[in-house]
Amino acid sequence: MVQRIPRTSAGSTPGRLTVVELLIGIVLVGILLAIALPSYFGLRERAWDNEAKANLDAAVPAVDRYAAETGTYSGMTLGALRAIDPSVELDADPVVTRTTYCIQSSVRRNVWKVSGPPSSSPVTGTCS
Repeated sequence: MVQRIPRTSAGSTPGRLTVVELLIGIVLVGILLAIALPSYFGLRERAWDNEAKANLDAAVPAVDRYAAETGTYSGMTLGALRAIDPSVELDADPVVTRTTYCIQSSVRRNVWKVSGPPSSSPVTGTCS
């Protein structure tokens, strides 16, 4: 007896993909990547911003303690803040006057700053 090979309606043997089916799969993967990659990069950027803001939030108590101990913001440096709290992570020395301060932190691209007193919420920009 001769056994016949079953054929699909398109005429191909079962278990094989046609070129059209492969192209459709590749196009679908491309569409999914086009949607997912911008979301990933936006998420990564927000994580960097949140890290910079957290650095500022952690440094404000050291700034307040320095002012409470010395009675002024004059002379406040990054080294002086780290002497109060070794975990302080800032980009540079604070910009200070006798009665005000500005500290900044950046992770990757965006620079965030906090001015005071009273301490403001972190905003983008540099201390000048």
